[in-house]
Amino acid sequence: MTTMLPELALDSSPHPHTSPPVSDGSPPLFPLSLAPFERYMLADDDANYPTQFFCRLHFHGRIEQGPLETAFQVALARHPLLTALVRDSGKGRLDWVAAADRLPKINWIHEEPTESLPTAGHLDIRVTPGVQLSVVLGKDRSDLVAQFQHVACDGVAGFDFLGDLLVAYANLTAVGNRCRLKPLDPHLLRQRATFGLTIGKLLKRLPRDVAALLLRAIGFYKRRPVSIIPRIPARSELPSDYPRSRFHRFDREETALIGRVAAASGTSVNSLLTRDLFLALGDWRDRQGLACAEDWLRIVVPTNMREVGDRRMPAANLVSLVFLDRQMAAVRCPDTLLAGIVREMALVKREESALRLPLLLSLLRWFPGLLAQGVRRKRCWATMLLTNMGPALPNCLLPRDAGRLVVGGLTLQNVDVLPLVRRHQPVSFAVSTYAGELTLGMHFDPRTIPADEAGALLSVYVRRIRESMGR
Repeated sequence: MTTMLPELALDSSPHPHTSPPVSDGSPPLFPLSLAPFERYMLADDDANYPTQFFCRLHFHGRIEQGPLETAFQVALARHPLLTALVRDSGKGRLDWVAAADRLPKINWIHEEPTESLPTAGHLDIRVTPGVQLSVVLGKDRSDLVAQFQHVACDGVAGFDFLGDLLVAYANLTAVGNRCRLKPLDPHLLRQRATFGLTIGKLLKRLPRDVAALLLRAIGFYKRRPVSIIPRIPARSELPSDYPRSRFHRFDREETALIGRVAAASGTSVNSLLTRDLFLALGDWRDRQGLACAEDWLRIVVPTNMREVGDRRMPAANLVSLVFLDRQMAAVRCPDTLLAGIVREMALVKREESALRLPLLLSLLRWFPGLLAQGVRRKRCWATMLLTNMGPALPNCLLPRDAGRLVVGGLTLQNVDVLPLVRRHQPVSFAVSTYAGELTLGMHFDPRTIPADEAGALLSVYVRRIRESMGR
């Protein structure tokens, strides 16, 4: 069993908001101290700029209300952080606490599904648990939209939760064999901030990591990445039609071609799409008359930090961030740009440098207020976020028809994902693949970038991807 690191350890001392002992005699899970990445997300969260993401499932068929309500409770019981709240326990200590009296509910909307997602608000994790469902119920189609607070879990965990929800629903509605839910161990959540590190491993790599952190921090602060547009957004309330989105779906032939092109280039689809996003950003800024060779572009790429031993862990944040910086002058040569991204991502994997962000966030807990001051400064920290979710619902064992999940009397047709946006980062992209089709989900902030400009940016990105495909 992994030894807990002192600076990353999750405190479990007595607390008034304590969950009852579990049936096997183990100590109660709550209270549970926030992990470093969770504190970072909480510091960044704002009612006007929430750290939230969305997953939308498009079904052929009508979802049955009773079975889904029951299935929702089954899934919630398996993922404790999605039914918990954050409490300030004093002296800067933040804990997850049980919130059995405030369990999430499902919002039922009786109308035909459209391209837009249902209007949502801010999930304040201090008041409301970190997941909410909305169902848009049409005549013979249904959309299920899950809104997740990133303080509680990441996108991979969101897919795991939804997979459990679908299995529970199918078991209540399907005729025939029931599908088993994989066993989960909620007490593994105490290890969610260790990333497999023992004290010995930490001490071995600490001198190298501290030096690398210092060098990276100097470069990170010295470079001032530009936003996609020069407008400085005013602090205004969350739009009444939040979230705003655009989507593009590549068909199976195109998706397979993207994979073949990446393989022929000796790289991954993720690196190829990252390169194409840099190229699209360069094209976009040229069209806006903002072409300056010295400007820095920064793309944030989330990295899944899960290991084999985390398979039984319920929904949580096991993620880090990689920051890729390029000057405008460097995005003029596609081949050189791709080669540089491939080298950088290989170095991240080889040196496990994605662990350095959790380490830095752990150290910042000893400097109260510094983290909050940093994330809320009035400057652009990154130009854009690109998260590649990979296959949607990969661990769901329900039967499939032509690659599409059969959920009782429903068929899951498509899956959309929307990442979070920030004040100076008004557009973010998510990539996911389902039934052999790759989908780009673009979340944009209309307070900063109008819908027509956001649509044009998506078109530029799609064009660059198709050029990479030779089309």
